[in-house]
Amino acid sequence: MTDIAELARQVRLEATDVLNRHQKLASLNLYRILARCMELAEACRASIDAQQELRRLVSAEARGNRSYVEKDSDEFTLASRYVFSADSHSNICRYAHAMREAKKLQLTHKTLFDYLKNKGGVNALYLLRPTTYQTATAKSLRLDRSITIPKSGSFCLKLERKSDGSFQVLDDPDAG
Repeated sequence: MTDIAELARQVRLEATDVLNRHQKLASLNLYRILARCMELAEACRASIDAQQELRRLVSAEARGNRSYVEKDSDEFTLASRYVFSADSHSNICRYAHAMREAKKLQLTHKTLFDYLKNKGGVNALYLLRPTTYQTATAKSLRLDRSITIPKSGSFCLKLERKSDGSFQVLDDPDAG
């Protein structure tokens, strides 16, 4: 078995170019890193000693403004927190949720990259997560197509949320 600290440090080093979002092929590189994070999480799931070592690494070596994880954090949060510690908290949570959903789909570190590449990326998994809220607050929406709206006055728009987070326009002002 690979030493968990060595594996964790190697994956975090590989993630460096992903964290620099301007790099070409950043999405594909992110998918590769997430597959490696999944490998790290799988190693933690297989061994409590590995999970404790990764928890220690997060506390000792995490970068950014949060160098700890909650006591009951799972292996997906641990892997994401360590590898992406210099990234935003929301991305770390998104990656952990995506890996949890991948596990539910019986994906492994060997199959995750191809799934992400062919099925719509991290959001394809992230949006599968169960949500406890029946509503969401948004300032702007992504529609599935362009619409024409009046420059003044009011108008009605009927939308339906799609699984990718965008909205299908069911009825719009220019359709009539």
